[in-house]
Order: sequence, then C-alpha cells, then structure tokens
Amino acid sequence: MTKLVRETLPDIAARALIAFVRTERLRPGDPLPSEAQLAERFGVSRPVIREALQILHGRGLIDARRHRSATVSHPSGRQIAAFVEHHLLFDPKGALTLLEFRRGIEMESAKLAAERADANTRAHLRRMVSAMAAAVEDTAAYVDADIALHQAIATASENPLIANFLASARNATRETIELGLRSRMSDEELRRVQAAHELLVDAIAQGDAEASVLAMARHFDDALRAIRLKLDGSA
Repeated sequence: MTKLVRETLPDIAARALIAFVRTERLRPGDPLPSEAQLAERFGVSRPVIREALQILHGRGLIDARRHRSATVSHPSGRQIAAFVEHHLLFDPKGALTLLEFRRGIEMESAKLAAERADANTRAHLRRMVSAMAAAVEDTAAYVDADIALHQAIATASENPLIANFLASARNATRETIELGLRSRMSDEELRRVQAAHELLVDAIAQGDAEASVLAMARHFDDALRAIRLKLDGSA
C-alpha cells in the first residue's frame, strides 16, 4: 500500500514564501521581510519560518545564511551541474543519455536562434565556426570552440533556461564531446564533424528555422552513432 506523505508546517510555509516572492514580484538580490515579519504574516512561529527558508536555501531559491537577511537568490546552475555529473559518474552509458537529452533541447535552441538572432549575432556565429575550422588539429582547442559555439547558439535562442542548462552542464558536455571526437579520429570523420557545424551555423544565419532544426538533429545523430559504436566496442 502506498503511504501518503503529509506536508510539514515548514513545507507549507516554504510554498507560501515562494507565492509571496511571486506575488510581490521580487527579483534576484531583493531582501525578504525579517523572520519576525514573515512569521506574523503567515501565522506561524519564527522557527517554522527559519526552517522554511532553509528548505528554499537548499533548493537554491533563497539565500538564507546565518546572521544575514534572507534574499532572493540569483540563478545558479550548481544543482543542475551536480545532478548531471552525478549521472555521468554512476551510469556507464551516461554520455549517451546526456546526448539524447541534449538533442531535443538543442534542436529547439537552433530553431529559436534562427528565428531570433540579429545580424551581429549571426556574424558572430560565423566567426566562431571559422575559428573551429582553424582549431581542428588541436583537440583541446577544438572542444573549447565546440562548447562555445553551442553556448552561443543557446544564448541566441533568447531562452534563459536553455542557455543556463548548457552553461551548467559545461563540464559534462566536455566529456561527451571528447568521447565523441575520440570515436571519430580519422581526418575524414573530423571534417564531417566540422561540416555539420558549418551547415548548422549557415542555416541559423539564413534565418531558416526548419533547416536549423534538421542540421542540429543530424549533428547529434552522428555523434550518437559514434558513441554507441564506442560503447559497444568497449563492452
């Protein structure tokens, strides 16, 4: 029989605090009322408010350090980064599942970038993919350029959740890119990787959302095939 878990008073207070932040339209860095004021407002004791603040602090929503007034936290990807890196650490096929997850996100990223990027951003993306071509002989530099390009596309999407996720998962992303490149070390395969990035940037720069989605999907499908072969070979 499934047991129902009752909410504690601090859990209820934490939910009420989030509603308060939203209703008052508080922004990152804005202070919250004092514990005493919050306790009076919600009709609970100060220890309950203190525990509720700690719950939200643990979730990265409230900065509630000792001897300091609680404030609304600035966005942070620490928890995302920890979750993704934990997944890679304990899942033998973590690189594969991360790529599968990123595929959908980055297809949308490419679509939105094609629709929203201005002329300066499009020119910047073209310069970045040219820099990748110049770094193709240097694996470390090429990986850095690859990560930077995908991040720039995410930024161009003007969707902060996409951009923040990719930024938070940067270290894990580096591992998957390095694994993918090690799986495709011939000159012909590396040229294919570069050509895929150039095709992607060209579609975005032309404002062709459909072609951008297709180019990103093909790029990830190629990487997924290479990593599957690598993992199957090492099994």
